[in-house]
Amino acid sequence: MIAKKIKSSRKLRVFIITLLLSAFLWFINHLAGEFNVKVDIDVHITNIPAYYDSLHFSDSGFQINISGSGFALIRYHLKDKKTINIDFSQLNRQDAEDKHIFYIPKPVILESIQRELPSNISISEFDYSRISYSLTSYPKKKLPVYAKLDYQCADGYMVLGKVIILPDSILIEGPSKKISNIDSILAIHLFEEKLRDSVNISVPIEINDADAWMYSKTSVDIQIPVIKVKRLSWTDHFQAEIDGKVYVENIEMEAWVPEYTNKVKVKFRHKVKNNEIIITPQLNTQCRLIRFNPTRIPLLP
Repeated sequence: MIAKKIKSSRKLRVFIITLLLSAFLWFINHLAGEFNVKVDIDVHITNIPAYYDSLHFSDSGFQINISGSGFALIRYHLKDKKTINIDFSQLNRQDAEDKHIFYIPKPVILESIQRELPSNISISEFDYSRISYSLTSYPKKKLPVYAKLDYQCADGYMVLGKVIILPDSILIEGPSKKISNIDSILAIHLFEEKLRDSVNISVPIEINDADAWMYSKTSVDIQIPVIKVKRLSWTDHFQAEIDGKVYVENIEMEAWVPEYTNKVKVKFRHKVKNNEIIITPQLNTQCRLIRFNPTRIPLLP
């Protein structure tokens, strides 16, 4: 009775081993055949120029059908991540209004994928929907800044020198249709009174809040050179030779000058018109001319 049970148990084990071995051989033989499967591929753009924001070229993915033996496909699926790297220089560019569109040509995609696949795996089907990256590219232009100034100095003070706007131009960047209608930038109306010293005032420019993003600066500095002055009178010497005749004249001058100035450098220019010498003084010292006399000298007969 025991011998029969042992014999029966051995037959069962042999049967199970034979069954498992047959299944294993069938599985091995089956894996040697060719299969088609779908896999997900990620695309990563490399060597993006510094002047482009890499966030616009974030990784994207798509699905392809590949074919190969079961063994090859299993080994491929064991890879942690299926990513292909494509150099920025391989992208094609297409320009649209206010946009740059970069896209990956299909041959580049196919070549890059196949390069990553084992030699015994091939692409069986690839329904290519163009992978593209869209970048906004607004036109730029630099525009002059103007200011409407209304200022008054206190008694005994004066603006001597040039009123300066810094910067004197501002870069704007925005939609073509919008910036094409802008040809200058205006600072808001500035009013100052009883000035006794030079000032440097930050003044906003006239823009809508919604458009502020288009401007490289939204304010300018306006410098007004205010100096304490006094009235200075002096006499200067004019001399010129015209048609062989020498003309000599003392010119009485008067100007507003800084309180520390006691002498003004003057250079006279002249021209002949209607039998007269017309005199124009050029003052090389910081001041403001009040009057000079005479302004004309008759030509000698």
